[in-house]
Amino acid sequence: MNVCKLNAQNVASLHTSGLPVIRPKQIHSFSMGRQTRFHAFHEDCRRFVCFLRERDPVVITRWHSSESDNLEEVANPWEAGAQYCLWNQAILPTLRRRASGKYFNIDWSEPVIEFNYPAPALEPWNGQPALIQGRIWANFETENKEFGRWYDAAVRWLRKNFVRDPAVGYDRDSIGAAAYEWFKNGGLLLPALRPPTTEPWLAFFDVQNQHRATLTPSSAG
Repeated sequence: MNVCKLNAQNVASLHTSGLPVIRPKQIHSFSMGRQTRFHAFHEDCRRFVCFLRERDPVVITRWHSSESDNLEEVANPWEAGAQYCLWNQAILPTLRRRASGKYFNIDWSEPVIEFNYPAPALEPWNGQPALIQGRIWANFETENKEFGRWYDAAVRWLRKNFVRDPAVGYDRDSIGAAAYEWFKNGGLLLPALRPPTTEPWLAFFDVQNQHRATLTPSSAG
C-alpha cells in the first residue's frame, strides 16, 4: 500500500475482514439535515459560543436528560464534552425536552442546532494524543427562513475563524486555531467516531503525520 497516495476517500472504501471500516465522514444524519464538522479545543469552543451569545439570545443546554424535561443552561460548555442544544430564544420562545422511554430528549424537529463537542480530555490513539471531531447539525424538514439565516451565520463564523486544511484528510471540514496548533505539535485529528487501529487507519494517520512535517509548529508546543 502506497500511503503517500492515500487520502480520506480511498481509506474510507477499504475493508477489513469483509466489513467496512469506520469512515472518516461517517456520522448519523437525517435526510433533510445539514451539518458542519470541525475539530476544536476548549478555547475554540469558547470563542464560538461567545459569538453565538453575543449575536442572539442563545441558551445552551444538554440534548438529553435521564432526570427531567426541564432545561438547565450550561454556562461553559467548553469545559465538558457533550451533545448540546443551541437554542435561539428569538426564534423559538419556549422549548422543553420530550419523554422518550427512560430519557427526556430535545425533539429533532425543533428549530434548534445540535452542537456535538467532544470531551476536551484527550485519549491517545496508537500512542499519539488524539482529538475527536465535533459538529453542528440542524434539521430543515420544515422551512424556517429565520432559523436558516441563524444556522448559516454560525457556519460562516466557523469557516471564517477556523482553519481549512484538506491535507489532514477532511477536505470540507474546519479546525479551530488552538486545535490546529496542537495538531502541528504532534496531535492526531480523528473522525467523529473513534476508529480501530487497523492497517487502513494507520495508513490514514500516517498521511497526517507526513503532512505535519511540512508545517511550522508553534513555539509554545
